[in-house]
Amino acid sequence: ARRCNDFTADLVRRHPSRFGMFAALALPDVEGCLAEIRHGCEQLSTDGFCLMSVYGDRYPGDPAFAPVFDELNRRRAVVFVHPTVSGACRGLLPGIPASTLEFPLDTTRAVMSLLYSGTLSRCPDIRFIFSHAGGATPFLAHRMCRLEAQEEFARLIPEGAMAALT
Repeated sequence: ARRCNDFTADLVRRHPSRFGMFAALALPDVEGCLAEIRHGCEQLSTDGFCLMSVYGDRYPGDPAFAPVFDELNRRRAVVFVHPTVSGACRGLLPGIPASTLEFPLDTTRAVMSLLYSGTLSRCPDIRFIFSHAGGATPFLAHRMCRLEAQEEFARLIPEGAMAALT
């Protein structure tokens, strides 16, 4: 991630009117991510950060990733989330490319993970950008919000699920 970020920052410096930059973060390496957030903000003047929707079988709301989101929140960062495919969902429909169905669904899973882990509520100063209009989230938002009727979910989002999503 460091090499890619330094390369991209140099490209932006050489062509500032043509390019901006979202620095890559290499989850699940939490300590490496914290160092890269510092480097991106303090040395590279990044416009934001890029994460993937899933890392193996771990979505962004995984409790182990909380220090990364807390630091991004502290810095009021923009975070772009790009889809990939969970190992559990690879090849479910043989011959159908992941970009056709799994990318929008994995983006939706990432949003759900951030919502019901409490990350969206705990980190209100992160400005998230989710690829492809949030995947299926706009279509499924009301369905996703129904879980807040259960106390164990509601306590994670005191402002309400729909408010956390918007």
